[in-house]
Amino acid sequence: MLAAAIFLYLGFRMVAKVTDGVPSKIQIFWEFLYDQVTDLAESAMGRKGRRFVPIGITLLLFILICNWIGFLPSAMHPGSSVRSCPHLPVT
Repeated sequence: MLAAAIFLYLGFRMVAKVTDGVPSKIQIFWEFLYDQVTDLAESAMGRKGRRFVPIGITLLLFILICNWIGFLPSAMHPGSSVRSCPHLPVT
């Protein structure tokens, strides 16, 4: 849920900042990402690959955000607490 919220926030923020003039940093990032995934899809599948670019970008960013969230320390990760191992002494 957190990854989806972050992804939606980034998407809505980018849509709000889109300009025809001088692009913002987030617009430059999205355009760069779109161009890279489009080039990859076209090189692998030809012109038919363009229709898979939006789902490719969505999956790429969602999985990336989920992996980054995995680095956050929290109590939601089983086995990360000393108290979850009863045979270890608590200091």
